[in-house]
Amino acid sequence: MNIALVDDKEYGMEQIKKSLPSDFSGKVKWFSSAKKFLSQVEKFDIVFLDFYLDEDGITGDSVLSQIRPKAKYIIGFSSIPSGNKKLLDTGADFAILKNYGKKDDHLENILLEISAEHIENKK
Repeated sequence: MNIALVDDKEYGMEQIKKSLPSDFSGKVKWFSSAKKFLSQVEKFDIVFLDFYLDEDGITGDSVLSQIRPKAKYIIGFSSIPSGNKKLLDTGADFAILKNYGKKDDHLENILLEISAEHIENKK
């Protein structure tokens, strides 16, 4: 399973990695801008999308529809609840508040659910 973080700041990687299921096999890749993410051809099982993309000068809800073809699941990943709500309203599948590097039980449960579905679909 391949995961991407689209966020102008890399610190969210720690929260994601600490919340991965123990049997996770795959990679987690960081993109500092939506432009960089969209310029590559790789597709991802999960894309964590920040709301404020300062490097691009835009918000995540404005590019969510462009990111969707490259992501099976999009998880809104903002430190601001209203940003996550806008991402959900625009079509994100889930939303998680960034917590600055702590293990996140809610995120772990979402990743376990997605991981189980991913394994089931491969059968």
